[in-house]
Amino acid sequence: MNPDTQEQAIEVDRTVSIVAALFVFVMGSISFPLLPMVVGAVTDHLDFSTREVGLIASADMFGMFLAAIAAIYWIRRANWRRLAIGLALCLCLCHVVSSQLQHFAPLLAVRLLAGFCGGSMMALGGTALTDGSRPERNTALFIGMQMAVASAGFLVMPRFIEGYGVAGAYGFLAALAMPAVIAAFWMPSAGKWPRESEEGSVAKSGLTGSALTRAVLVVLFATLPAFWFHVAYAASWAYIERLGVASGMSVEAVGQTLSLSFLAGIGGSVVAWLLSDRIGRLWPCVITLALQLASLGVLAFYLTGPTAYVLALMVYVFCITFPFPYLLAFAIEMDRTGRAAVLFLLMVKAGIAIGPFFASNFVSKTDFTLPLLIAAIFYSVCLVNMWGVGLLNRAISRDAAAKA
Repeated sequence: MNPDTQEQAIEVDRTVSIVAALFVFVMGSISFPLLPMVVGAVTDHLDFSTREVGLIASADMFGMFLAAIAAIYWIRRANWRRLAIGLALCLCLCHVVSSQLQHFAPLLAVRLLAGFCGGSMMALGGTALTDGSRPERNTALFIGMQMAVASAGFLVMPRFIEGYGVAGAYGFLAALAMPAVIAAFWMPSAGKWPRESEEGSVAKSGLTGSALTRAVLVVLFATLPAFWFHVAYAASWAYIERLGVASGMSVEAVGQTLSLSFLAGIGGSVVAWLLSDRIGRLWPCVITLALQLASLGVLAFYLTGPTAYVLALMVYVFCITFPFPYLLAFAIEMDRTGRAAVLFLLMVKAGIAIGPFFASNFVSKTDFTLPLLIAAIFYSVCLVNMWGVGLLNRAISRDAAAKA
């Protein structure tokens, strides 16, 4: 490692750099956990069809997906600090403009740009955090922080929506994005891997030709479970607020319940951090699937009132955050390209871009059963894929040990 690269590796481990990356990542991503409130505001205050509401919800996510694709190219080339400042400012502006729009096409376009800015911020923050010497700890930190911010958002956001409608929803998102502008000034300028303009993208690993192709295919397969998981998550999450209303709760009560449910999400990340890999990485995902199917079953078929909604939601949100570090750890462990975090985010964004739009084709005004069944199917596929990744990882380890 040359002196410049060594200094960059030290920089990403500084506390101020970690805190800055946390703010950039979380504030860039916060529109997704708060998506149910935005969907509710757009549904109640704008004259859009169910399909148009689904497209608005997917626009942010599709913008994040496009940002993750672009980040594969620039993540090891750009100056992270300068780019983070510009992206955070642009994201604030997009939210402000969105708050003043009433027509479908302009709002769709601005939300697409907002998603691109937020997704790029996630790529910067996520790569900075996983470039550190303790990526699992940093993963738990950003999940916990995202859950905490979202929990506060669900408490406060309904009051803004009640008073100002859609303008209140997007105005609140703009206010949340402002701290990221300040934090971006303390982002590291680069990560621990050498910049491509200096040494080439594969300099650290020495991969070329067919070896590089195999390494890329391996990390793509290792990140694919994140796609299945987030298709399921987004397909169900986009309508979670509507399910609460259908159970007989007011919009404000649903917001409060969603806020409390994010405490369960924080609990999921804490439990994952405490467990680490003590029982392996596959068993936690098996436990997660069983709990996910049970909670989705209650929401789909046994939603008898607010109590059932609250209990099922708590379990479900716990299961959203608990397996995340394990999904990411598999990808990082098998990565030899320097792009695991970005490819993982690409899969995440692809899933959450497709999920709401796909689910919107199976929704009526009050019946959300099919999106929940779709989520159950994709969660199951995710577990099968994780099992395959585990088998591949063991095979690669055996080959490496045999050649040593």
